Amino acid sequence: MPQGLPLVKVSLQVHENILLLDYNTVHTLELIENAKTGEQHGGSLFACINKTRTAMGSRLMRSSLLQPLKNPSIINARLDAVDQIVASADLYSGLQQALESFPDLERVSSNLLIKSASELQFSSIGPINPT
Repeated sequence: MPQGLPLVKVSLQVHENILLLDYNTVHTLELIENAKTGEQHGGSLFACINKTRTAMGSRLMRSSLLQPLKNPSIINARLDAVDQIVASADLYSGLQQALESFPDLERVSSNLLIKSASELQFSSIGPINPT
């Protein structure tokens, strides 16, 4: 092996509960971007249904479209949870308010990993109370 080349470990992850979609399927179904224009902000399923209010929610919606559930019991449990939220206006608005003020933990944690988190991002997590 030539010197200086990094070793890359490739592993196959088995996901029993999600359907793995290949590029052609994602492209043909226009899940994320319009096949004709290449735009992500119009003409795709994601653009039509993404009514999320946070970056974290938007990333989760995108991930859910690209890796849809295939286990009927998990799908039905999620649908039941959505029904409960939609049925209660108080629960719906309370959940919206809570999520809007929730820090983007995914972004903060990735910034911490690359050591570029600002003090403001780090403080958005809140105090850490070891127990």
